[in-house]
Amino acid sequence: MDTVVVCQDGQRLDISDAAHSDHRIVVDPVPEGGPVAAMRAGFRAARTRTAFVTTPGTPVLSAGSLSSLSPESSVDATLATVDGRRREPCGGYAVEAATEACDTTLAMGSRRVEDVLARLSTTTVAVESAPQSTTATEATVTGTN
Repeated sequence: MDTVVVCQDGQRLDISDAAHSDHRIVVDPVPEGGPVAAMRAGFRAARTRTAFVTTPGTPVLSAGSLSSLSPESSVDATLATVDGRRREPCGGYAVEAATEACDTTLAMGSRRVEDVLARLSTTTVAVESAPQSTTATEATVTGTN
C-alpha cells in the first residue's frame, strides 16, 4: 500500500511525527481549495489505479475495510458507511475518474465534495470501525492500493 497524506505546508512536521506507517506527504497546492482540492492533489500523487480517501473525523476503519471499499469495475467510487452513517468522501475511488471529477468540480467554481460525487458512479458499502482511536489532524489521507 502506498499512503499519501495531503496537508498544508505548515502541517508537514506534525503529520510526520504522528504517522504510524510509511507515507508520502503532498502539500496541497491550493490551500484554500477545501477538500476537493486536497482530494485532487492526493489522486494526482497516486501511483495506482485505485485510491482510498479518508478525512479528519472519520473513525479508524477495521483492517478488512479497505478491500471492501475497492471500487468494482462498474462504478467509479465505493463510499463507506461507518457505524451506520455515510462518511463522505471516505471510500475507494478509481483514480482517473475521480481526478477528472475533481478537476471539473473546481473548474466549475465548486469546492463541494457532493459535486464531485455527482460526477461519479457510486455505490455504498457498510464497513466497521476499528476499536482504537487516533489523533485527528487537518489532513486528507489518500491510501492507494
